Amino acid sequence: MHLSYTIVLLVVVAAAGSSAAAPHRPSSLLLERLSTSAAANNPDTFMRQVLALQPIIAQHADLASWEGPREEDGGDCLACVLVLTVLDMNIDEDAEILEKVLVGLCTLIDAPLRRNLCERVVSEYGVDLIKAVLDRDGPNRVCQKLALCDTCSLALPEALESRREEVEASARRIGWALDRSLLSSEQRERFPSASANANANANAKADADLPRQDEDSDRFSATQLSYRGAMWRGRDCNDLAPAIHPGLEDDVSGLVDNNCNGIYGLNPSTNKPYEREMCDGTSVRMLTVYGDSASAGFHIPPEWLHFQNLSAVPQEAIDEFDVPEKSWGTGFVDTINNASIALMLDERNHCNHRGFENLARNGAKMKDLAPQSQNMGTTDYPTLGFVAYIGNDVCTSALDKMTTPEAYENYLLEGLDALDKVLNPGSKIVLTGLADGSVLWDIMHNRTHPLGCTYAALYEFLSCTGSNPCNTWLTSDADTRIKATQRAAELSAVGEATVEHTLATKNYTNFDLRFVGYAELMDGIINEVESNGNDPSSLIEAVDGFHPSQYAHRITSHVMFQIMLRKYPEYVGPVNSNNGAISRVFGQQGGF
Repeated sequence: MHLSYTIVLLVVVAAAGSSAAAPHRPSSLLLERLSTSAAANNPDTFMRQVLALQPIIAQHADLASWEGPREEDGGDCLACVLVLTVLDMNIDEDAEILEKVLVGLCTLIDAPLRRNLCERVVSEYGVDLIKAVLDRDGPNRVCQKLALCDTCSLALPEALESRREEVEASARRIGWALDRSLLSSEQRERFPSASANANANANAKADADLPRQDEDSDRFSATQLSYRGAMWRGRDCNDLAPAIHPGLEDDVSGLVDNNCNGIYGLNPSTNKPYEREMCDGTSVRMLTVYGDSASAGFHIPPEWLHFQNLSAVPQEAIDEFDVPEKSWGTGFVDTINNASIALMLDERNHCNHRGFENLARNGAKMKDLAPQSQNMGTTDYPTLGFVAYIGNDVCTSALDKMTTPEAYENYLLEGLDALDKVLNPGSKIVLTGLADGSVLWDIMHNRTHPLGCTYAALYEFLSCTGSNPCNTWLTSDADTRIKATQRAAELSAVGEATVEHTLATKNYTNFDLRFVGYAELMDGIINEVESNGNDPSSLIEAVDGFHPSQYAHRITSHVMFQIMLRKYPEYVGPVNSNNGAISRVFGQQGGF
């Protein structure tokens, strides 16, 4: 291998991990070294960018081998492309800092001969050598020659050819994020949470989708700034007391806000607990969402496309790329304008405040319903649950990997049996059908992506790199799209038939079950979009061209709630006549 590529390889291996023969991963050493360098050298734009790459390098640093072809891109490819691209973008104005970082990286190489070679070449040639290599081939080509990346090429308009390296690196970053969004439960170990590596307990919580910061282990967190914290479940108002969290009834004294809904104390006029006077008999319920990335609020921040803005992306966003606080089911932030099932239930009955759990998981499919049911927190109230696995049983790498109707039925029945064991009597479950994802191609393929290519070109590039989230729908092959839609319809029919059978036999003790077809939901969504004068493409995430946009989440919540009111009003419960009094006495009830 040419000496210039040897030094680049050594730098990347030092940055991304050790060889197969090395006894440990030096990622943590790298992060420490970079942090030390940053503190010692008064970091500027470059150093902030490199530091922002830490989560990616830390997670995907297993380079078992750098010899021979790769079947598809992986985290090592992304680490290589990102590190070299950031070097390429900043190599002129930050040469001194770059050289110090490269020298530090060389010391992380375990093999003495390679380490000495790296140190000698950096010392003699420094940044100029790296610059010459990057000027000649660019980051993507270098990483391909190192067999870390596939030889994939993104179809770009002529005007963007001069920026190909940057654009393709951004496309690979989208692919990496999408890879995370559709991992099956068996594949999750490939992508451990970036901040879940501190200890085994943290990893166990991540595997079970439980809050990492949960001092009393009641499955509810007092902070929103932690993995699976209060963005996912109602905020715990006392994280040192397991008998206090959303979903519990207040104790008989009324002096403790056990359910964290902000209603507690005694009415001085009656000397009775406010909770008893204002909430008893009002059909309080716990909202729970079981589902996939579409229910988790998967969202790739636009900043993720631009190297200069990497440090603006919060770590928790990179952990899962989800914003459940803006999702159709459990959103609660001000910017969604009360457009979520949780907020509508809250508005209908203020006693429901903070009573929600979002158990959705990127990549989940119907087989995950039973495991997700085991992640619920304890509640004293009936549950209003939405079972919404709308795509991953069909969105696969090939048609023969789609879930069969027989398997889907078995998974659904297993999940319903599991729910019947954990739900309280009087609970209500809504099962949704699968989406018809063929509309994604129809709407998006000839539109221009923010990167400047068409969405069709991006889908093809993602397929080449092994990162297409849905090869069965995001493809130019019309026959494949048709067969995927047929399978989605078959699985939806299984779900609807199961609900009808359940209604006839009443074979579940603790919950009633209803079905909402995705066609019914989409008809309402499209009608509302058109009435607002918006284009259907506004329903799809601009960055990934696949997931529902945040606008779509808001519309979905309105349509779903209207379906509930029209067809199953008992599922959402009556309006609490005490809402006005609750607002007067308790204001915003502690917020969210």
